[in-house]
Amino acid sequence: MLPQPPLWLIVVAFVCALGPLVFFHELGHYLVARLFRVPAETFSIGFGREIAGWTDKQGTRWKVGWLPLGGYVKFVGDMGPASAPADEDEIPPELRERAFQFRPVWQRFLIVLRPDRQFPAGDRHFCRFLPLAWSASE
Repeated sequence: MLPQPPLWLIVVAFVCALGPLVFFHELGHYLVARLFRVPAETFSIGFGREIAGWTDKQGTRWKVGWLPLGGYVKFVGDMGPASAPADEDEIPPELRERAFQFRPVWQRFLIVLRPDRQFPAGDRHFCRFLPLAWSASE
């Protein structure tokens, strides 16, 4: 029987397993929104203070937070990560027609639909790999 690994190694392994899963899940929301021309303000992996980040050509702030237990995509017109709609006056005039809350219902539905249904090769295959990796280490 192998000895119990140290706690720091368990935490690092957990973050290494969860990080890609969260990234591909949020990427599903992001890509469908981009398909419908809904701009994203923030793409975040992790919560809390930003450890690292950059802004791309479209104006999306990509960032990594210090608490790697999830992620979110904040679209133009959202007040926060929970997608509560902002006041129309707070949205820049050039982005109002493309804001998430003003898109047709069917487009908003597809954007928030579970990304593993949109891109089955992403989340589901990764989730199938985890039990195999766990059992191989025992």
